[in-house]
Amino acid sequence: MLTSRPLPPVTAAPIGPASGDLGGTYPSPTVTSGANHTHTSSQVTGTITPTSAAGGDLGGTYPNPTVTSGTNHTHNVTQVIDAPWSAVTAPSTVQTTDNTPTTLKTIATTTNKGHALDLLVSATKSDLSVQVTFKVLGGVTNSAGTCTVHNVVVIPDDGGASGWSVDVTFSGTSIIISVTGQAGTTIDWIIAGTRLVHGS
Repeated sequence: MLTSRPLPPVTAAPIGPASGDLGGTYPSPTVTSGANHTHTSSQVTGTITPTSAAGGDLGGTYPNPTVTSGTNHTHNVTQVIDAPWSAVTAPSTVQTTDNTPTTLKTIATTTNKGHALDLLVSATKSDLSVQVTFKVLGGVTNSAGTCTVHNVVVIPDDGGASGWSVDVTFSGTSIIISVTGQAGTTIDWIIAGTRLVHGS
């Protein structure tokens, strides 16, 4: 009786001419020059630098294009500093040693605009035994170069127990934030906040 037996596996390398995106002959073909290929990011190593002309809102050439003059761009609020309608009041500091009113911050106004203030003032005694925080809300209008202070509210978090104070006035076309400390007491003051500039 004849019994069939499986043949052992045969491994053979391809031979003959390559085609498609491959040139040369098997078993060692080459990639054809100019062929289009798709790779995943894990297959690409090194740095690829574009060198062609830029387009759209960009001018010049890569790798150093420029933004085209006159192009409209969209930014979020955190990217806009000192925009016509909103501005950041950068921190400013002063130290007092008596009860004489002292200017802490001078803020320029814009002609024919309203200015809504939202400021925070902190006062700390030099030995750190007392700290008072003041919330300053209010408005100042500049009408043809004449400033008027409106509805200013200053709220100290100690209810005024320290006797220290913050005041809002104006000089010319500038808003003046002044502070008054205590005789014989060294106090460090700081102010920061925002303001809305608006109106026709």
